Amino acid sequence: MKKAFYQIEESKRLKIIEEAMIVFSEESFDNASLNKIIKAACISKGGLFKYIDNKKDLYLFLVERVIDQLLEHQNNMINYDNDDYFYRVKSLIESGLDYYSDKPLNYRFIMNVFYDVNSSVYSDTTNLRQEKLMSFNFTSGVNFDTFRYPKKVITVTHALVEGFNIQLIKNIKAKENFSEFRSILLNEFFDSLDIIERGVEYVEL
Repeated sequence: MKKAFYQIEESKRLKIIEEAMIVFSEESFDNASLNKIIKAACISKGGLFKYIDNKKDLYLFLVERVIDQLLEHQNNMINYDNDDYFYRVKSLIESGLDYYSDKPLNYRFIMNVFYDVNSSVYSDTTNLRQEKLMSFNFTSGVNFDTFRYPKKVITVTHALVEGFNIQLIKNIKAKENFSEFRSILLNEFFDSLDIIERGVEYVEL
């Protein structure tokens, strides 16, 4: 985003952000129209391009903004004094769902972003997500001493979390009730995580 974007009134900046997210949550990146955003935000086309370089610039800004907000919320909700790995994972998932419950537009937008696998900017969005996740070290200070194979634990848990994310994407496309879906999915995830936890810890005989 151009420097001028950060210098306009906050209400105007937030209006552009909100209307852009609405458009991008309803359409794929390639089909989304800047004209719709311009009309909804009540600005001119020339006015919008004072703030952005192009549609991709705006889109990636929004993706990064939502991911940053999500990770900040999750980071604030995790009790880092608790060094149990599975507590950390459960807190990560539950706080993420709480964030999306409070911000349904962000939920619809970010799920549509990662559902849009044929997008011309899909690699950009996935790379951005990966960079952000790599910088978010929620396992700092975790005690892995009770695990036989800590790296395998992380790998298996990561696969479970990715499967969880796929279910979130399917939910947004099916337009199911999120609160009901949240409860069911969270219980299923916790049950699966409990199975992994029981299977990877040392058993004292």
